[in-house]
Amino acid sequence: RNIAKYVVLNIIGGYTPWAETFSCFPKRQKLKTGILWCSKAFPARYPFFKAAGVESWNIEKPFEQEKHLEESIIEVQTELFGKDRIYLDTKKMIGKKGGVKNVPDGYLIDLSSPKEPNIFVVENELIRHDHLKHIAVQILEFSLSYETTPLKVKEIIKNALYENPSARKKCELYARKNGYENLDYLLEAIIIKRKDSFKALLIIDDISDTLETVLTNRFKFPVEIITLRRYRNKKGHRLHEFEPFLADITYTKGSNLLDLSECDTIVVAARKDGFK
Repeated sequence: RNIAKYVVLNIIGGYTPWAETFSCFPKRQKLKTGILWCSKAFPARYPFFKAAGVESWNIEKPFEQEKHLEESIIEVQTELFGKDRIYLDTKKMIGKKGGVKNVPDGYLIDLSSPKEPNIFVVENELIRHDHLKHIAVQILEFSLSYETTPLKVKEIIKNALYENPSARKKCELYARKNGYENLDYLLEAIIIKRKDSFKALLIIDDISDTLETVLTNRFKFPVEIITLRRYRNKKGHRLHEFEPFLADITYTKGSNLLDLSECDTIVVAARKDGFK
């Protein structure tokens, strides 16, 4: 299967008869969230939606405020990031007194690799802010603040985990299984002891080619990008469209593949219809 996109369908109000038309939805079952795979760019003007008798879906108006984007991120976080990653929606000032100071929108703890756990500093943005003066400079300043106050970053993340018992338990279990004495040692190994540990994640409702090129090719630190869009029909049912975080290099449990931390180059086969 050439799967390119994840579309999460939030069913409001329980059982929806036309959910039966898709094999990925359990039949005769009340649903809150279902996952629909499609191999092309959405929206639901696609023939298979009309053929299945599903009413048209229209893209919503652009997110009016960043908080609306953040609400969607929280709503689909498990599907967006995967079960081995923890999203912390915490906003605290980082940076040195008298130097560059700012407030990241959150942090993503990536525990998908048993050899190299990572932490991404998250910036949530809207397409209308798509200019280098705002987004690129903001991410650059995050890196400066992170590097000058790593102990502060560690404290913020640790406190956020203590406020989230399930996330804390997941990190502690990972630490025990992979040779870290406790949670504190795990965070110290990622944030303080590792050289060049800063990584950024931009979550945005759309992105220009220029901004994407600058973020992925011009910085000396890694910057990952996720685009998140939303749709709804006349009944108020809502869809979120996104490609899961690192979807092309994250594999199901039991797959006999190289750990991501062991490679720095990935070769991807070209599609017949090209890349968008």
